[in-house]
Amino acid sequence: MKEVYFTTIISFSFFILGHSQSLDDAVRYSLLNSSSTARSIGVGGSMSPLGADISVANTNPAGIAEFKKSEFVLGLGLPTNSTDATIGLADQQNEKTSRLTLNTLGVVFAYRPNAPKMRNINMSFGVNQLAHFNQTLFYGGATPGTRVERFLEVSNLRTLDELDPFEGGLAYDTELISDQNQDFFYESDFRTFEEEVYKEEFIERSGSYNELFMNFAANYDNKISFGLTLGIPIINYSETKNYLEADDFEIIPNFLDYIFTQNLSTTGGGINIKLGAIYKITPKVRISGAIHSPSWLFLTDEFSTGLDFRVEGEEIGMARESPLSEFEYRLQTPWRAFGGVGMIYSLGDIKGFINGEVEYVDYSNANFDVTINSNDPIDQFFEEDLNNEIDQSLTNAINIRLGTELAYKKYRLRVGAAQMGSPYANTNLLDLDPQLSAGIGWRGSKIYFDLAYSTQSQDREYTPYRLLDASFNQTVNTKSNRNLISLTFGIKI
Repeated sequence: MKEVYFTTIISFSFFILGHSQSLDDAVRYSLLNSSSTARSIGVGGSMSPLGADISVANTNPAGIAEFKKSEFVLGLGLPTNSTDATIGLADQQNEKTSRLTLNTLGVVFAYRPNAPKMRNINMSFGVNQLAHFNQTLFYGGATPGTRVERFLEVSNLRTLDELDPFEGGLAYDTELISDQNQDFFYESDFRTFEEEVYKEEFIERSGSYNELFMNFAANYDNKISFGLTLGIPIINYSETKNYLEADDFEIIPNFLDYIFTQNLSTTGGGINIKLGAIYKITPKVRISGAIHSPSWLFLTDEFSTGLDFRVEGEEIGMARESPLSEFEYRLQTPWRAFGGVGMIYSLGDIKGFINGEVEYVDYSNANFDVTINSNDPIDQFFEEDLNNEIDQSLTNAINIRLGTELAYKKYRLRVGAAQMGSPYANTNLLDLDPQLSAGIGWRGSKIYFDLAYSTQSQDREYTPYRLLDASFNQTVNTKSNRNLISLTFGIKI
């Protein structure tokens, strides 16, 4: 029994030594938005069957072939994320963040070749935003349990020289934990881990997933369009966590409070390929299909932590900071497949279209490679353990998008909806409500403007720290309302 316990402790400790990669990272860089222009957002991201919108370069590359004239496009967005969070029976806390973003910037070159059936050979270049990570979150309340238990678990059976510098080492250096018996089983001021302790945490996240693209597309006989996009993802993500525990009820001898901080910055890029086609069954009815290769991402994490512990009777505590850890690794995101149907219609002076699209993605196919610069058995163990967790905890999902546009002379009215499937096998971890959207537009002979609004809510469980016995983990329930106002300007050139 002692050997089993020892192995479990060592395995668990490996999980945190020098690594900040996690299951949530695989989801963060795989759960993408298909819309970047206001027109696409207004119809729920369902532009793939129709095309002629620069956003389709990142969904169905064949849609670029539907442009009849060259075009320059600029789109801005104002996403707002309002998050409610609760722990235990405490009151709900709300935080809101809003930042102006560049949704799209690109140009389409339309060329009519001197060939009887080749209607268009088009190229497009630009950047589309596929995800933004801006969010602030705060919760506070008293619950049984303490993060000190985790500090002890990652430290037990380790000599002082073997304590990791990000958690256990900081806890020992600040005297939050100690080894009075010098047996490498560490102690703290907590008699048990069932005392009720006040906890609060403020989390701030920012960044985006943008994709540079170069697209080639052709329209043959106005019957079939096909296209290829080379995508270059650009990742920029940062996260700061400030976690506090305090003995508000004065039941823990000597213990007053401590603050544990975590700072993470992830940057990098990668490459992917997308293929797509549109077939016109009749001049007004068309079907579409596309397939996306994985994105092969090359990422670098910079990670650091800090701990400030105060005991009773002291205004100034013992504070320590970890070294800054830098780690390079690869992440392969899942394959994706798209299928869609579109129909163009006219009712007197009113013209328009209806689109529907289905996307299939298996998130469990995401895969980390953390040994690109290492032969360390610890890194190999961590990689295998992390990929096994992805395989067991993530699942496939079907995403459905619907939308319609009504056109009267120069004016446009749009509505749309999208339902995204949860990437987690346990849907309690992330429950996504339908995304609803609407938009308006104005089309002139040379320029156009589009304005769109979308809204979506999601419920998510957050665990601030993990213990060997998962039943003792803390659970924070969050509900986020994600709203977006988007404005797109285009000019035909």
